[in-house]
Amino acid sequence: MDRMTLGWVAQALGLEAPDRGHVPITGVSIDTRSGCDGALFIALRGERTDGHAFLGQAAAANAAAAIVARPDPVVNLPQLVVDDPLLALGKLARAYADRYKLVRIGVTGSVGKTSVRAMIGTILATRFAVCASLGNHNNEIGVPLTLLSLEGRHTALVTELAMRGSGQIAYLAEMVQPSIGVITSIGVSHIELLGTRERIAQAKAELLDALPRDGTAVLPADDPYLSFLKERAPADIRTFGFASAADFVCRASAPGPNGEARFTVNGVGFEIGAPGVHHARNGAAACAAAAALGLSVEDCAEALQGFRTPEMRMEALRAPGDILVLNDAYNAAPDSVRAALDTLAETARATGRRPIAVLGDMKELGAYVEDAHRQAIEAADRSGVHLLVAVGSSMADAHARAGSSAVAAVLYPDSTSAADRIRRLVQAGDVVLVKGSRAMELDRVVQRLMQGGEAEP
Repeated sequence: MDRMTLGWVAQALGLEAPDRGHVPITGVSIDTRSGCDGALFIALRGERTDGHAFLGQAAAANAAAAIVARPDPVVNLPQLVVDDPLLALGKLARAYADRYKLVRIGVTGSVGKTSVRAMIGTILATRFAVCASLGNHNNEIGVPLTLLSLEGRHTALVTELAMRGSGQIAYLAEMVQPSIGVITSIGVSHIELLGTRERIAQAKAELLDALPRDGTAVLPADDPYLSFLKERAPADIRTFGFASAADFVCRASAPGPNGEARFTVNGVGFEIGAPGVHHARNGAAACAAAAALGLSVEDCAEALQGFRTPEMRMEALRAPGDILVLNDAYNAAPDSVRAALDTLAETARATGRRPIAVLGDMKELGAYVEDAHRQAIEAADRSGVHLLVAVGSSMADAHARAGSSAVAAVLYPDSTSAADRIRRLVQAGDVVLVKGSRAMELDRVVQRLMQGGEAEP
């Protein structure tokens, strides 16, 4: 973050100039435990904690000032008073980002957005100084923090935009002001909150509404909502996917000897350092976005050599006992579960390993929950999984309804019990997929696998 003053912050928020407007601000913090020295502390109110309770700690940690809804006269710290510190954070981030002239890309979608965002950032880093979303900085807190990390040296911004309801993408996109918008897919993630897939499409399309007339929309050619998305997009539209009519056509190839994804985009070969047949589609989306900035598919293939996905997103790990772990435990939705099972099957065939799937419940599916978990059980059966480790009540219920025709499975109520037993279920040389919604905490199973011991020879 480049330096600003408290007076500039007040002006950006439409507040009266403070008495100590000259105070320098060298960062923004929402947590007094780190990064508070010289920073502007934002007193956010959450479900479990309230940042206002930590104003004293912020002052003790040498914070320069704070944005608050309730000032504390006892704390020796300049405090700007606003109605809602969270909205103030977004407003400040927009004003701060407006100081910079740079390429801005926004990525959203039901599945694949994190990997596509990471791929685009990796490709653009060969030509631009890139500021990109880190970790899960994709919501009303994370996106402003990404914008506030911009520096004068940056020439490109790549942001990931998530949502939990209508209007949220619009809010984030208004903040980012993208010139290129990428929609990876329209799935059923968050259908519990929005009700129908049509409403999910409408919510994702808010990114397209934020694009300028001369902006570029990157859209999935094989998605049933393509026509709807095109109607909302500016004139420059680039499509990607397995459909032969796509501008950037992808084809999956057999994986490498260690499960590395291999694919082509418009006939150009790619090999990345992460497993996943679905990365063919992700790679094509990244190529489409990069092409809008003058990079060729060949440029993209070279940039993505050895690319690795973010942690817990189809991350290939070597566990003791020559066990290959496909750690996809960050989240799960019906489409991504099917893609993960395809990857497990392809990896097992390419490496000669026995495939084991640890699948946890998928959340926020509303009335679709039974069908989604039934389809997951069926997909596991079709993929040739040797053993299914089902974690959670929804997976267990779906397996029970499938009856004797279902894939062989062991059932556990939660990740703790599954982690306790997982090492007794696997054998040396297995490939183990671990995937479920974040709330299922299946990273515990991954951690237990990585510890070693107890695996059957």
